[in-house]
Amino acid sequence: MRTRVLAPILACVLLVVVAIAVPALQAISRERTQELVLQRSTSLMRFASLARSSIDSGDRTALVQHGQTYVRLYGEPVLVIDPSGRAVFETESLSLDEPAVAAAATAARRNQPIDTLPVVFPWSGSHHLMAQPVVGTGDLTGGAVITRVDAGRAVADVRERWALALAAAAAGLLVLTALGLLLGRWVVRPVRELDLASRALASGRLPDRLRRTGPPELRRLAQSFDEMAASVTGTIRERGRLVEDFSHRLRNPLAALRLRIDALAHDESDAKRGAALAQVDRDLDRLERMVDTLLDLAEAEHRTGAGSVSGLLEPDERPLELTCDLFADEVLARWATQSAQRGVRLVREGLDHVGLRCSAMDAHDMVDELVENALRYAGHGADVVLRLALRAAAGHTAAGPAQRVALIEVADTGPGLGQDELDHALERFWRSPEQRDTDGTGLGLAIVSQLARANRGHVDLHPNDPHGLRVRLTLPAVGDA
Repeated sequence: MRTRVLAPILACVLLVVVAIAVPALQAISRERTQELVLQRSTSLMRFASLARSSIDSGDRTALVQHGQTYVRLYGEPVLVIDPSGRAVFETESLSLDEPAVAAAATAARRNQPIDTLPVVFPWSGSHHLMAQPVVGTGDLTGGAVITRVDAGRAVADVRERWALALAAAAAGLLVLTALGLLLGRWVVRPVRELDLASRALASGRLPDRLRRTGPPELRRLAQSFDEMAASVTGTIRERGRLVEDFSHRLRNPLAALRLRIDALAHDESDAKRGAALAQVDRDLDRLERMVDTLLDLAEAEHRTGAGSVSGLLEPDERPLELTCDLFADEVLARWATQSAQRGVRLVREGLDHVGLRCSAMDAHDMVDELVENALRYAGHGADVVLRLALRAAAGHTAAGPAQRVALIEVADTGPGLGQDELDHALERFWRSPEQRDTDGTGLGLAIVSQLARANRGHVDLHPNDPHGLRVRLTLPAVGDA
């Protein structure tokens, strides 16, 4: 993958450098060529002016002096001819006997100057002819000035400038390549780590947390993957613990039941056998209640896991969005008899009813479990208060109406739980050391917690004032705040 990512980056870097370097090199050559042409054209025009004066006056002194100065300055031969083709000023290395010189002189005398040069490149030739007509009286051509331009110095300058430009381009290419490699590594590394982590997760191993590197999208992807991996491994771990808890909790009643059944074979009296059978029946009832409770817990945990991925399902496969009304008086009526038997005063406060975004069965199961726990553990003479309220959900913005949540609170004035005990009260099969002798499975609050999570809610436990336990169930409410 690194090669597939880096290859286009490096290709783009190379194209950018070439696209900048080639025009720059061409501009260097054209600039130096124009400089050379301008210098020689100016000198030839000066020669043409002096040649016209010499031809008209017959005095060649100024022309000869300028020619000697030109030769010393540039080291280039010059030939000046009059209208008849006779040389007025010439140097040894330039003669009309050369076909190229004769052709240039003929063109200049026809008023066709040779005032351009080929673009100078590092590999260009060093000598080129230039010619300028000498205009006579009435704009008639009166002769010509020819010179063989030595472009060697210009070629050397171009080579030097090209070398500097190519060195700068190479340095730029190295810098851009290094930046491209760093960019590719910045992008590829988190993808590679994500690939390794996904393979580890697929093989059943918990991967290490991914580093938050790379572009923002990859950092968010790494965070989402870590959350997903934690959720998946947590679910697997919880399922394993659930199986272990099932096995551990069922082992004792099954062993006791086996012992009682084995004892029946040795009990000959009808009275002992009847008592043993009654105890077996009670053990079976206890075992049945425990199995039913465990099945309820397993179903609640399954619904919690299914709810977390319901958005990934097809619309016709998603769970239905159910609503219901919870009435406080109905709850009190269901538990009035048991509260009277236990000597507990059951009252309500707050709203008389709330609308919930969940099924009526879930709502009643959760509230009944909380009320039953409070009646069972509060003790004789305690008060149990059922309180219903509504409030705006936390974290909403002013961009639109906030969703409301329903607060269902069951508070008692019993002995309550210590802070250490509150931290474990929602765990499966946990029971307070003070309540070991009380009938129960230790699964009630765990089931309520899982059902709340399955319905996008949660359960909180707090000490009650001045003493006792206060359990708050928060669920999405119907309507907007």
